[in-house]
Amino acid sequence: MKTRVATALGAILSLLAAPALALCGGEDRLSAMRGSAPSDYRGIFSAAEAVPYSEGRFWRAEKAGRTSWVFGTYHDADPEVTSLPGPVEEALGEAQRVVVEITLDEMSQMEQSFAANPAQIFDLSGTPLSQKLSPQALEILGGILPEYGMTLEMAQRMHPWFLSMLLAQPACALEAAQASPVLDRRIMNVARDSGRQIIGLETGEEAMEAFRSGDPQTEADLLELVIATSKDAEDYRASSKQLYLDGDLQAIWEYGKYETYKVLPEEKADHLIKLFEARLIEGRNRKWLPKLVMELERGGAFVAVGALHLPGEAGVLNLLADEGWTITRVPL
Repeated sequence: MKTRVATALGAILSLLAAPALALCGGEDRLSAMRGSAPSDYRGIFSAAEAVPYSEGRFWRAEKAGRTSWVFGTYHDADPEVTSLPGPVEEALGEAQRVVVEITLDEMSQMEQSFAANPAQIFDLSGTPLSQKLSPQALEILGGILPEYGMTLEMAQRMHPWFLSMLLAQPACALEAAQASPVLDRRIMNVARDSGRQIIGLETGEEAMEAFRSGDPQTEADLLELVIATSKDAEDYRASSKQLYLDGDLQAIWEYGKYETYKVLPEEKADHLIKLFEARLIEGRNRKWLPKLVMELERGGAFVAVGALHLPGEAGVLNLLADEGWTITRVPL
């Protein structure tokens, strides 16, 4: 289990989506919806198209004669994802420094911190999971944990927020991530191996704090959502990965919302979606902005952040445009 938890930490600290190789299967259900549920399919893409910068993985940012690059990543080890398109590879090779969410050093420090202080993962004095989850969720959880090298007894004292992040990734994904770096790590490896500076937009602790809602009921509700959708995790990963490769970044978010409303009452789904958006996406985007602008103003930066941070009114690209940067999509 120690290896799986360490791998999960690395994936969580990279933030968003699920790393996976050919070991993971899954069906692209969203593409299938085009014929089976055309109105739902159109609704997802209509909602996506309504926000700024909804499409496009790679962008050029220019201001006052300075040029930098912004690349939306998908935290995945699939060769289709980690094989960088030519323009991205070229810009990465020419960049003076690489700007990421969290650096490799920060990830390592956080893993050491968690190992030294298990109370960050385990609720050693609180209520066990069996008293936080519904009997139905607990039964499903007991069935899927062995895939992650764990038992229900081992998970009883885990904080729900951490277990949610662990189980949000298919078990095959964690296994694959032990053998091959996800896209973000590959980009950082390139920068490190060439001796270039890697700059983080936040610390590991700041990132982890975004995952902790501070409300026990909300964290239990999120875990129940992850458990309820676990049987479709590989399908969701396959659908999201294809959207990413197609450059339909906002559609990844809209599809996730669609799936959430299928398994939760509307009020509870609304709450969790708004919380996730405010804490994990928009809130972090705004906190990153001063440091991001500072690095762009130096010129020659290659910025690589999770794809869902790019689109939207409070997305990184729109925030930069509001700061006077000219944002131009680079075709891939």
